[in-house]
Amino acid sequence: EVVKIRIKDLEVSETKLEKAELILKDDLTKLKSFTVMLVDERKNMADKIKQEERRIESLNRNFKVEQSKVMEVTEKLIEESKKFLKLKSEMEEEVSNLTKEKEELMNKLKSEEGKSLQLSCTVDLLKKRMDGIEEVEREIARGRVRKGPGFSGQEDNKIKELTFEIEKLKNRLQQLEVVEGDLIKTEDE
Repeated sequence: EVVKIRIKDLEVSETKLEKAELILKDDLTKLKSFTVMLVDERKNMADKIKQEERRIESLNRNFKVEQSKVMEVTEKLIEESKKFLKLKSEMEEEVSNLTKEKEELMNKLKSEEGKSLQLSCTVDLLKKRMDGIEEVEREIARGRVRKGPGFSGQEDNKIKELTFEIEKLKNRLQQLEVVEGDLIKTEDE
């Protein structure tokens, strides 16, 4: 009787153990599939992290390239700005020099115009004097023709003086005309 009870207890225990074993096997299967799922999830997360890292590296490279371009453009702008300021300064200096030169030339032109006017007046006076002398010369020649070779020494000397004066005035007139021509050329330039 005791042995039967004992056997029955053992059978009940064995049944319980079998049930527990089945539950444990089921739990183990669930754990295995959960572990596989976790491994897959971990692998997917690792792939995503690598992709994000590659994307970040690519963005960093692009950023550095763009930053380098911006620096290059900035340096070029600074260089161009310096060149522009230098050119502006040179142009202002050139304009200032040209303005001074223009003023000097205008003053010189006024001075030359004054000289030209003065020379024209002198030339006109000399022409009038020459016309007068030539008139006197003609009258003397007419008088010589009328009087013949019998001129007195005084009249002869007077004629020589007048002839010399005429030649001198002619030479002076030619010189003044040359100077006047030079002045006109200077004015034209």
